[in-house]
Amino acid sequence: IGLLSQNQFGDMSRDLGAALTYRRASPADSLGSVGFNLGVGMSATRLEHSSALDSASSDDTPNSLLMSNLYLQKGLPLGIDVGAFYTSVPDSNISLLGGGLSYALLNDSAITPALSVQGSYSRMSGVDDLKLDTRGIDLSISKGISLLTPYAGIGRIWVNSNPGGGTGLESEDFAENRYFYGANINFGLLDFSLQSDTVG
Repeated sequence: IGLLSQNQFGDMSRDLGAALTYRRASPADSLGSVGFNLGVGMSATRLEHSSALDSASSDDTPNSLLMSNLYLQKGLPLGIDVGAFYTSVPDSNISLLGGGLSYALLNDSAITPALSVQGSYSRMSGVDDLKLDTRGIDLSISKGISLLTPYAGIGRIWVNSNPGGGTGLESEDFAENRYFYGANINFGLLDFSLQSDTVG
C-alpha cells in the first residue's frame, strides 16, 4: 500500500468500500419473533479503479472482486431484525465481518407493501497496512406476489479507510449513495435471492 499515491489510495478505498459494505439481500418484511434466515452467497463487484488495487497487491487484480458470504438474520419482537455476515475474498487475505439492525415500518399486507429502515456496520481484516470500515443506512420496500418478492432500496454509506503509519498516506473518509434492487423466490424452507447494487 505504501507504493500508492494518495489519489490511488483514495480510488482503491472507494472500490473496497463499495464492495465490502453490508448487504442484507432480502425483502423489507420483518421475519417475526420466531423467524430466522441462514444463508450462503456469492457476490461480484466491478471495480472502477482496479489498477490501484493491482498496484497494492502481489497478484494481478481482476476487474471484478469475487466474494463468498455467510449470512445470519434473526427476527425479534416489534418488527426488529438483527443480522450478521462473514465474507472472504478467495485467493486473498481479505475477510470481513459485519451486521445490521432493521426495523419494519410496514409489513407486507393485501393493501400495503413492506417498508423497512436499516442501519449497518462492516469491518475488514487481514491486511496489516489497512483498516477499513463502513457504516450505512438504507430504506427498502418490497411486495410479495405469490412465491416472488421483488424489492428495492436507497441508502448512503460512510467509509473510513485508514492506512498504516509507515505508508506515508493519509486516511480517506467519504460518503457514497447506494441503490439496490432484487428479487426473492420462496420454496418453503429454501429461498433464493438475486440482487444488484450501485454504489457511488
